[in-house]
Amino acid sequence: MNIKSVLATLAMVTSVIGSAQAATVGGSAASLYSNTGPGLTFTQTVNFLPPVGSVTGGSLSITFNGDFYTGMGEDFQIVVDGVDFGVVGNGNPLDDRFTNASDNFDHDTTATITASIMDSELASMLSDGSVSLFFADIAATGDWIDWVNTFDWQINYTESTQSVPEPATLLLFGAALAGIGAGRKRNRA
Repeated sequence: MNIKSVLATLAMVTSVIGSAQAATVGGSAASLYSNTGPGLTFTQTVNFLPPVGSVTGGSLSITFNGDFYTGMGEDFQIVVDGVDFGVVGNGNPLDDRFTNASDNFDHDTTATITASIMDSELASMLSDGSVSLFFADIAATGDWIDWVNTFDWQINYTESTQSVPEPATLLLFGAALAGIGAGRKRNRA
């Protein structure tokens, strides 16, 4: 076995392979009521261990049930860590970032909406190990959101990490290089 094949074998043994894992951060709220008029708001903060690798492919998914009736002014705004996802429930799917087919909801029905999160926004949201979702009933006229039975939200993303070689692998690599060096010195003599 020559030196080149030994070095190639060692390079394969000590190569660093990255991995990607799906991850989720989120929360839920239930039994929220507002009997005093427009303006039902809540903020929910979730703490977690921040990602150690790069994050990509983020999406915000929300499933809700409550007094959300399109056409009655029961629309709401979603903001996550300063990123505005727009107004939902006003019958106009073009003024929010959610990909739901329509922006129409019936009274007391369960609905799910999903929005993409840009990688730069995602990295900023997750970097400090805390994410806050802000919900606001922004009814200007007509009725308002009187109650929310359930409100579940989650941020889905992929975290890519870079593996670090173990100390034993590095020791093996160093010993092989020392052996190659000693073999060359012996061949010269």
